[in-house]
Amino acid sequence: MKRFGKPLIFAVYFAAAAAFCVIQYLLWRGSFEEVAPYEHSFSLTEPSEPVYLDLNAASAAALAKLPGVSRPLADNIVAYREEIGGFTGFQQLLDVSGMPEQLYLALGEYLYLTPAETQPAATAATPPPLQTEMPETTEMPTEPPTELHLDLNTATLEELCLLPEIGEVTAAAIVEYRSACGGFFNRQQLLEVSGIGEATLAKIMPYLYLPNEQPMPVETEPPVIQVPPDPVEPVSEFVEITEIMTESVEIPIINLNTATLEELMLLPNCDAELAENILALRDGIVVFRNVLELLYTEGITDELYISWEPYLAVDDEGNHRLNEPASE
Repeated sequence: MKRFGKPLIFAVYFAAAAAFCVIQYLLWRGSFEEVAPYEHSFSLTEPSEPVYLDLNAASAAALAKLPGVSRPLADNIVAYREEIGGFTGFQQLLDVSGMPEQLYLALGEYLYLTPAETQPAATAATPPPLQTEMPETTEMPTEPPTELHLDLNTATLEELCLLPEIGEVTAAAIVEYRSACGGFFNRQQLLEVSGIGEATLAKIMPYLYLPNEQPMPVETEPPVIQVPPDPVEPVSEFVEITEIMTESVEIPIINLNTATLEELMLLPNCDAELAENILALRDGIVVFRNVLELLYTEGITDELYISWEPYLAVDDEGNHRLNEPASE
């Protein structure tokens, strides 16, 4: 018995472990049966009757009847349509909050698009072909009604807004100016209102009138008052008139290697500071070999050098260059 004791214990342990693994496998496999399959948030069931709706005219209740369109999504479509002033292309549906791309593709067979200004009175029995491009926008009429004839001093803010190129801001400025000046006496005064120029005035003049319109005052130049000249006292015969003659100082040729501070100050626009800078440069380089070396002086510009060059030399003989040493 002792010989079979240990193998028997191992066999029982192995059988228990195998039974535990089988039970865990069965529990794991059975858990899949309790998981609900994934369902889309919208249903694409076909409606019982054909539904064709104009995207720019359908109400939220009508849109909610389309497959996959919930009432909140229908409200978002109507709200976005009012915000942009009407859809101009089906691709704008993708900008609606909560619109899935799959639903946008599926709704193409239930919707058609008609611009707001050309919508039919009733829903068509058969939808027009799906528009793939944005329709061309038609220009709204800008001409006011032909029967419009307003008294400029009594017209209300709403009536003034009917005039061409006159919005609420300009109309309010007209009313404010009219109250401030006590009423218009001529239509040309509109040029003094902010936002109205010559072109705008020419367009709105045919629709405005004043019962007792008066001409604009003519601007006249103020008269020129001539002031008589001051009386000139007679000059006595014995007053001697002398002319002050200023003699120009002749500048000699200045040798940069021997010139003193006073001689350098004879150059045009050369002050004591510039003259001292020239002497300091000469002490540093020992001798000027060319008048162009004067440009190394601190404070001397090209303009000053050009004005000085006719009066400069670098040797005692007045030449502008030192004599070259004789070749050996």
